[in-house]
Amino acid sequence: MTFLEQLEEYLSINFEACTFHKKLKLSSARNFLKIISSSFLDEVDFSGKSFKDIEILSATFENSLLLSSSNIKKLSISAKDDSSRLSIFKSVVDFTNSTISTINITNSDFQGELKFINNTQLYLSDISNTKIKDLTVIKNLLVNLFENSKNLTIDKFALEHSKLDTSNQSKEIDIDNITIDTYNWNKVILLKVINFHEMNINSFTIKNSNIEYRFRIKESDVGVFKLESSTFEDLQIIDNKSDEIEIGKKMFMTNTTIKNAVLDKLKYYSFIMTDAHVSEAKIGNVEFKDGSRETNRFFKNYYDSISDYIKADIYYQQEMNEHFKKIKFFSANWGEWIVLSFGKVVSNFGQSWVIPLIWAIIFTLLLYRILSLDGFRENHISWMLNDVLKFINPFSKSSSHNYANFYWAWFLHKTLMTILIYHFIVAIKRKTKR
Repeated sequence: MTFLEQLEEYLSINFEACTFHKKLKLSSARNFLKIISSSFLDEVDFSGKSFKDIEILSATFENSLLLSSSNIKKLSISAKDDSSRLSIFKSVVDFTNSTISTINITNSDFQGELKFINNTQLYLSDISNTKIKDLTVIKNLLVNLFENSKNLTIDKFALEHSKLDTSNQSKEIDIDNITIDTYNWNKVILLKVINFHEMNINSFTIKNSNIEYRFRIKESDVGVFKLESSTFEDLQIIDNKSDEIEIGKKMFMTNTTIKNAVLDKLKYYSFIMTDAHVSEAKIGNVEFKDGSRETNRFFKNYYDSISDYIKADIYYQQEMNEHFKKIKFFSANWGEWIVLSFGKVVSNFGQSWVIPLIWAIIFTLLLYRILSLDGFRENHISWMLNDVLKFINPFSKSSSHNYANFYWAWFLHKTLMTILIYHFIVAIKRKTKR
């Protein structure tokens, strides 16, 4: 009988102070597996087995540790007697398609990829004094994510096609004081309120996700925060510092709160924000392409609140342009369409003082030419309007004797001048003061 055949006869398997130079694979193991202060130089394959308890203490795995398609009631990875020798995993640790009831990880160093794929329900909590280079979680229901975890550092965390929940219906998901260099969400659904507190995240990207519950980041340092093709019902950024926030396309944000936050750079494209609240926030450079009317109103109000009227005017113009796109001539709002169209053509919604000045010069030259045509009255039926216009003229009770034969042109000129001067004054005022 070989050594491996003898191992398979025991319900409890213990490896202590052992060194394995070749690949290790168990064909069956049903109770306890304990590995203490041992080294594995080649691949270890415990896949497809059932274990009541796996305990790994101060072990070193130079190659892959495979536990896919396994049934594990309790998994513990730590250091022996809290010694300085960590449990070290230098390559892939794979739990794909495994069922794990309880996980406890402390004093460990995962230098390769730690994979949890299609585990149905996963408890990743109570992790402390641990470094993980690459954590991949796909197609899982994550319960109590990182609850009671301390001194946890993750270089890259990819969370995809998963749901986040808690074991207690009245409880919120609280993630505190964890360092993550690159954190990526893709197709993630929240089943409870989530609170990130005192986090240190270099890059946080959320894509294709439905965040129906409150999503709060508080007192954290998030270098780059990217959002794209997602829905946020209640996004709260409070007492945070970010180098850059990028809001991409197909974003829907119902209720957004930014309070006491410092945002060095904000980039956004085409997204919809229906309600937003900003207080005591500092927003630096803003780059944008398209945004909804509500989004542009948000930034207009923000820059108005800090007396940066030049930038506020830019967002006012964008707000009016977005509003104008929704108004159609052949609708109940045709009158508003006429007013907005005129405002856009004459002064670009009060943003340009040059345009009304040019229009004033054009109409002055054009109408002056009409007034200078001898015999115009005799050859044109518009002279019939003169008496009516004299009656409704708001400028004076009598017209100039020189232009009596062409009073309609004189009246049109004065009316246009009044409107154009108004737009000219509004544009100049917007550029100088509120």
